[in-house]
Amino acid sequence: AGADMADGGEEGDGHAGLYRSRFLQAGKPIFVLALPKTHTRSLCLITRPSTGQSLLEESSEELLKRYERVQPRQAREGWTSVYEAAKHDGYGGGVRILQFL
Repeated sequence: AGADMADGGEEGDGHAGLYRSRFLQAGKPIFVLALPKTHTRSLCLITRPSTGQSLLEESSEELLKRYERVQPRQAREGWTSVYEAAKHDGYGGGVRILQFL
């Protein structure tokens, strides 16, 4: 699995997909890409547009408490604006661009 899973995932991918935070931070929602950890579908690897993949895993239960799943078209603008801002904020090579279909 890779960033191309951003299409919302296939049936059987568990919680793979794009998510929007249920709460605002600095007046804006946070967008993340969640991918199931290999061999442990109850844990997700989280990627943020500003910092890249997190070193910490998040349980599917915690993911669903903090975020709601959205379609790529709903995440495109928010993900892209945070990603573009991070390119200029000195975050380094951790950011990731997703191709939205």
